[in-house]
Amino acid sequence: MLANLQTWVLLALSLGAVVLTGWGLVDCLMRKQAAFDAAGKLARRVWMIILAAAVGVSIVSVPPPIGRGTGVGGILSIAAIVAGAVYLTDVRTAVKRYSPRRRGGRGPGGGRDNRPPTAWRS
Repeated sequence: MLANLQTWVLLALSLGAVVLTGWGLVDCLMRKQAAFDAAGKLARRVWMIILAAAVGVSIVSVPPPIGRGTGVGGILSIAAIVAGAVYLTDVRTAVKRYSPRRRGGRGPGGGRDNRPPTAWRS
């Protein structure tokens, strides 16, 4: 029973590593190079390579019953998790300040521009 529990915990941790590194890669792909330059971080291309390698290592290390890897215990798996965590905690927060904000149904205006709703206009 304990071995079965350990298998599922290891599988959950490995899938969490795939999600973490994948989230970092997708976020990096959505940012502009100018934001990385303004934040004083490594180039976007370098982070894309690091995070793509981290996603690859994370996917390869998923253990059975889904994959064939050994789990998150290897040195490469740990390095992949660290790369994803560094990007999401340090780089993403710094680059986010210099990225343009998305417009659309969010915010106090709720529309495409900063005009008040038609009911407020005189």
